[in-house]
Amino acid sequence: MMTPEKKIRSLIFIIAFLLLTNIAMLAFFIFSKPCTNIPKPKDENLVGTFLRNEMKFDEQQMDAYQMTRKKDFEKARPAFQALSESKNNFYENIYNDDVPDSLVKKSASVIGKRQIFVDMQMLQHFKNVRNLCTPQQLPKFDSLFKNVIAKITAGKFRKK
Repeated sequence: MMTPEKKIRSLIFIIAFLLLTNIAMLAFFIFSKPCTNIPKPKDENLVGTFLRNEMKFDEQQMDAYQMTRKKDFEKARPAFQALSESKNNFYENIYNDDVPDSLVKKSASVIGKRQIFVDMQMLQHFKNVRNLCTPQQLPKFDSLFKNVIAKITAGKFRKK
């Protein structure tokens, strides 16, 4: 059986040990250099990279693509903004418990209509890009472009 002095000495030793390990951990976190994960650079022009690397577009085709891209996205930008605003308005309903179902359904319907318009704009853009291909490039474009569409439509919540 342990005497009270030995119990106290053991407890003091345990407390001192824990105190020293906590001080060491604090010193480690304070004085160590932060570990930073370097994110992979996001390819803002996934389609352009695909066209240059996979489809072997020449400079003239790339210039035409850049012009098409700029024109099509300037035309589509208001539709993207309107879709975003509609979704924000729809999800504002979370804060109000007494929103009628009819209003929620109407808001969802507006989102659907705007999404259709955005998708139609994007379809036309991709048709415009496909029209830039030479007859020799079309079969490869058609077979490989499905993967590009899958990456574009994957969304940020889906695993890659």
